[in-house]
Amino acid sequence: MASISVQNIALQQNDETSYFSFFPNDVVAGATEYAIYDSGAAGGLFTLNGSALADGQWNYLSQSQLAGLVYVAGAGAGSETVSFGAYNASTGWAFGSATASVSAPSASPPAAPFAGANLTIDANQSVAASALMTSSGGAAPPEYSFNDQGGDGGYLVLNGVALASGKSIVVTAAQLSQLTYVAGAGVGTDSVSIESYNGSVWSAATTASVQILAGPSLIASDKSISAERTIFASSLIASKSLPSGQSATEYAFMNSGGDGGQLFLNGVALAAGQWTTIAAADLCHLTYTGGLADGADTVSIKIFDGVSWSAAANSTVTQTVTNVLSEINNTAIAADVGRLMSGGSLSYDSMLTILQDAAKGGMTVNKLDALQTLGGLLDAPGGISTSAYVQDITRNVVDGNGANAFWTGGSTSPSALGNLSSTSLSGQFNELIGKWFLGTDLPNADLSSVGETSYGATYQTVVNPLFASSGTPSYLDVNQGAVGDCYFVASLGEVALQDPSAIESMISTNGNGTYGVRFLINGQADYVTVNDSLAVMSSGQWSNGQTLAFANGNIAWPELIEKAYAQLNSDPVASAFSQRPGTTNAYANIDSGLAVPLTEITGQAVNTVWMSSTDTSSQIASDATQLAQAFGSGQSVLLDSSVNDGSFFTGHMYELVGFNAATGVATLHNPWGSAGTSSGYQMTFTETMSQLAVDGAGLYMTTGRPLV
Repeated sequence: MASISVQNIALQQNDETSYFSFFPNDVVAGATEYAIYDSGAAGGLFTLNGSALADGQWNYLSQSQLAGLVYVAGAGAGSETVSFGAYNASTGWAFGSATASVSAPSASPPAAPFAGANLTIDANQSVAASALMTSSGGAAPPEYSFNDQGGDGGYLVLNGVALASGKSIVVTAAQLSQLTYVAGAGVGTDSVSIESYNGSVWSAATTASVQILAGPSLIASDKSISAERTIFASSLIASKSLPSGQSATEYAFMNSGGDGGQLFLNGVALAAGQWTTIAAADLCHLTYTGGLADGADTVSIKIFDGVSWSAAANSTVTQTVTNVLSEINNTAIAADVGRLMSGGSLSYDSMLTILQDAAKGGMTVNKLDALQTLGGLLDAPGGISTSAYVQDITRNVVDGNGANAFWTGGSTSPSALGNLSSTSLSGQFNELIGKWFLGTDLPNADLSSVGETSYGATYQTVVNPLFASSGTPSYLDVNQGAVGDCYFVASLGEVALQDPSAIESMISTNGNGTYGVRFLINGQADYVTVNDSLAVMSSGQWSNGQTLAFANGNIAWPELIEKAYAQLNSDPVASAFSQRPGTTNAYANIDSGLAVPLTEITGQAVNTVWMSSTDTSSQIASDATQLAQAFGSGQSVLLDSSVNDGSFFTGHMYELVGFNAATGVATLHNPWGSAGTSSGYQMTFTETMSQLAVDGAGLYMTTGRPLV
């Protein structure tokens, strides 16, 4: 016959303990029926939910009844045998016996080697039973007795089985780690009486007091959005409450996906119907995007304070497909938008077609109103989604821009153009479309006003790959040409070295020989469109064999972005930010400058340090440390020269391409690049920090994080 492992227990007179006290390990695995037999020789008995069971016979119970089964010691000293059985359908019955002994009370119970602890925990929080005790010295006892009063609904759990409140449970020292205390669901206090057994006598009881605080809670906010609109997931939280001194450490989100809506973390879609836990710091990166059609979605949210989770709160997100076409009060334009819109979105090609169609026959009051309404709907809540680039250039056409004052078209004599109006003819409208969508308003290539020559440059279509075959921009792609914009092309090269993704993100192809180029003016994206028509010299060539008058080479991104910079600065707002002297669309207007383009490319501030021949060694060391920290952390660093010595050219900007912090030696690159190899100056060379101080060099270092 199979046997089960049970253990002897020792109790004081009239003491009570759980059925589980007789088992050193968990109850028999796989058992479906249990039996107990108490001889009653010492007056002990079993009670089930407070009712006494008969001595001298087997009593049969189900597993669910075990939590309410308690052994009560007799009133006098002695011992008796208690037998147990467990039935498993596969192996049959197994039995085991143990002795329950009752000690006479001691005149002076031994002091407990601990004191009851005072705990403050969250509702529903689970803690180890050992947390209810504070050591007061002495050896750990072999057995413990716990009795939870359950004043706040709290209870003890042994090996995953909840125990009835008001009943004692005896556990060995080995079982102590298997015993936990679970707080009730509401605010209140509870007490747990604890005794220890030294092998012969039980100690006096000590009491642990447990104060239960309200755990974290959260109230969700219902939202109504347009189909396919994106909102921050944080907007679905109306309020949250946390215990005093606690803060949110994690959130959990789950959406039903019933309407096709999705949660996105850093742009990556999360699976519907399952919980996703995120750090509190990542809440700002979690968004919700509605589906394509009318419907409702449920987003469930929980909050964690480092101790316990709140109950789930549900936000209902209702979305509707807004009929944006009804807001456009011109039948032909509304029809074009409806025909060309895909999934609630308009592409560059679609918007170009809409504007070109609207330009036919010139403008009217009704057309202008419809186009300006369309511009206002772009990427607006409940409106029409599009890229930030298309939104910006569309509004520059229909709402106006300071750069619209003149049309240059590559000539040396700009002509008046003006913003779109209700009386604009189709010619003016198409030139505005050309300026912002097709890049046909070419900058003036003449440099005579700044004392330079562009060698008879005329515009020709030049098709070069946007990036090298590696797909990654390099500072070696940059070669300064005829215009004195070393400050700008050096900025391009330095950013390409330190953060090539910033260059990649600022230029994109439209697929029709045009490119969108993004700058950051006053922290806001400002877009320009350029085409692949570039200024080519009519005579001569650079050292690299190229004939492009300005930024040159066989990789297109530097020359296209430089051309875009000339066009950008025909806008008075951008020109003022760039610290340009004028607002003409001309390469001459970007001749000479400081390190502002670093900000216009990355959005970062620029810290300037001017070195001097009078600098002390400690000042030079401090500058070297600052330079090493900036360059080593990926910041862009430029150097302005004030001498002419065969390496440096006076008033020229250089890229920092390497820095040895141990030796204080900087490696610098001249943005003339391959176009300047026959100039007699070194294109890449080294200088010590001490020599840079003697040369009176200026250092420009970006600070903070890029906006892109």
